[in-house]
Amino acid sequence: MNSEMIFALDIGTRQVKGILARKDASGLSVCDREFAEHPTRAMSVGQIQDVPAVAGVVRKVVAELSRRCGQPLTRAAVAVAGRSLKTERGSARLTLGRMVAEADVELCVQQALQQALKQAGLGERGVKRLHCVGYVVTRQCIDGEILPQPCGHYAEELETEVLATLLPRRVLDNIFAAVEAAGLEVRCVTLEPIAALQAAVPDGLRRFNLAIVDIGAGTSDIALSKDGCVRAFGMVPLAGDSITEALSDLYLLDFFAAERLKNSLGEDAGDLEVEDIFHRRRRLNAEDVRRSLLPSVRDLAGRIAEHLLELNSFQPPSAVVCVGGGSLTAGIEEALAEALGLPLERVGVRSAQARLAAGSIEADGPQNVTPLGIAMVAGDNKGLSLRRISVNEQPHYLMELSRPLTALSVLASAGISPERIYGRPGPARTYTANGELRVLKGTGGTPACILVNGEPAELDAPIAAGDAVTCREGSSGEEARALVRDVLAEHSYEIAVQGHREKVYPAVLLDDSPAGLDAEIRDRARLSWAFPTLGEAAETFLHKLGRRRHGAVSEHLRLFRNGRLTEADAVAQAGDVVEILEPGAAPLPPGKPLRVHVNGREIVFQEPPGQDSPALLVDLFRELSFAPGEISGKSLRLMMDGQKAAFVSPLRDGAKIEVFFE
Repeated sequence: MNSEMIFALDIGTRQVKGILARKDASGLSVCDREFAEHPTRAMSVGQIQDVPAVAGVVRKVVAELSRRCGQPLTRAAVAVAGRSLKTERGSARLTLGRMVAEADVELCVQQALQQALKQAGLGERGVKRLHCVGYVVTRQCIDGEILPQPCGHYAEELETEVLATLLPRRVLDNIFAAVEAAGLEVRCVTLEPIAALQAAVPDGLRRFNLAIVDIGAGTSDIALSKDGCVRAFGMVPLAGDSITEALSDLYLLDFFAAERLKNSLGEDAGDLEVEDIFHRRRRLNAEDVRRSLLPSVRDLAGRIAEHLLELNSFQPPSAVVCVGGGSLTAGIEEALAEALGLPLERVGVRSAQARLAAGSIEADGPQNVTPLGIAMVAGDNKGLSLRRISVNEQPHYLMELSRPLTALSVLASAGISPERIYGRPGPARTYTANGELRVLKGTGGTPACILVNGEPAELDAPIAAGDAVTCREGSSGEEARALVRDVLAEHSYEIAVQGHREKVYPAVLLDDSPAGLDAEIRDRARLSWAFPTLGEAAETFLHKLGRRRHGAVSEHLRLFRNGRLTEADAVAQAGDVVEILEPGAAPLPPGKPLRVHVNGREIVFQEPPGQDSPALLVDLFRELSFAPGEISGKSLRLMMDGQKAAFVSPLRDGAKIEVFFE
């Protein structure tokens, strides 16, 4: 490719420029150049309106250059006008409450991109009308604090902002159609701001946060670079023609006379002669004219600076490089420096001629910056061109901006939502629990099947020009579902009643009606509960044994909690040991005998009947008594087979138990 002829086409609003160049070790050498005017309004503000007419002008340029170089030209590098670009910001937030993983960062970026696409009127159907040719992450925050690398940090909330660059599909299709109708194959496509950046700013300078401003006739195109990468693009619908129109209004000149006057306002200009619309000749002082234009120049500079700061996260760049015919407007450099708050020496015009190899024909001047840049992009082949990629069998165009192209970034740029890529999670349900809002999450979806050129691939698979990416949508997750018992599992506890371990659940109201543990919690349900009293716990236990008769608990039962008489309306606490005395109640049927040793003395007693639960250590206390002299300490200690025990420890036949105070 080093000795291959490069044919660069700059299809502008007023004329088509062609440059023939060669790229070798010494750099880019311009061999020839040609231009032709559009005889009709076949183009408007950089966009092709009449494809056959534009193709005819392109053929004229191609024929002349082919004749002079003595060989047919079959491939061309082209650029899309920066005025066709649209930028849109999007942001997203993820609630985490944990360490940030790489997958969290990527998901937040994709959600922010989707918001930007929706704001631009895209959505998945809009992809047929607009292309997201790239996006950059402009800001990442953890809990409100800007942090460029959030992975590995703890975060309650992760926030991401992206800037998406969009291009109408019609613009791309028309470029391809006009070039192909002229008998050419499109070698590569880039963007005019990138071409201008390539021509005016060497690679070594792109580590700075530079802004290149291409001030044309109708628009001012902006490109931002930092750390060697192109970070963002923008366009201001105001440029050199606004200065020309201001001169026309000030001095009653027709547009072309005002344009000639503007181009004559150099620093060394003295008195200038013009003819107004009444054919009266006037002599004007150049300094007076420049002074009269200052409000218009400052307005143009202010508009450019405002959008430039927005693209650059509201920070001035390190320097501003101006190109294009409008960059020669008197006072524009000073006005831009003032509007951006930069020293004047950080704003200026760079020549593209300095980037050409020795022996190259003269191709200097702002009018040649874009075609030279198109040739440089084609010659360098460094990823600055738009790549044609198939996404679900639809053509799409993408450019590597701040990150390499992957299957994920390609699918996201094509407008495919994260839900379709990662699998749509099941619908959630919300409810209140004792007045506190809670969320039940649905199950996660099944991720999509990603194919690159027909082969299964991961989301981080690299994508090259011409690749075909297919996304076979995964399945959705199941809707959130929960029962009352699922919610109350953490609120249940055990007590011992008559020596039996009993699970205590609170009494539940679901939407103000009593509900059982197996009741389903509906979306937006109101759930409340209260813990049972000792009387209610005792009644539940006796009901299981078939022993409870109707009537108030307090009329029939005497309750002892942890050995002390207590009221029936006292709330049961975890670990309570409850004994029930029922006046007149028939004794429980005897259980099987247990033989244990307590402080060296053998005790035989009947295991409490009625359930499968084993006897507990507390059941022994009916058989134990302590003489006053035996109590020498304040704290009761329980040991079973040499291990520390508790009141609710299960007993086993033959156990050796120690009960003492210390």
